[in-house]
Amino acid sequence: VMLTRTGTDCELTVRDDGPGLAPGFDVTKARSIGMTVLRAFAGQLDGHFTMISDSGTICRLTFRAPVIEDRMEVAWSASGLKAAQHT
Repeated sequence: VMLTRTGTDCELTVRDDGPGLAPGFDVTKARSIGMTVLRAFAGQLDGHFTMISDSGTICRLTFRAPVIEDRMEVAWSASGLKAAQHT
């Protein structure tokens, strides 16, 4: 799992090393609850959701993050989750 941000452009990537997608799988036609939720989430973010097979399955959610003046940064550390308020 990786989240990258360049300016306001964000990309959330989830990758595995399994057998990949079934032949003929079309993410736009899948009707499972999980796929429906992912497409709806991408739509709410005015983003795009894609899935491809490449030595496993790669799922990407790309979206533009809003610029927020007062923000909360959250970071993981050895002692747990820490949050810091920035203005």
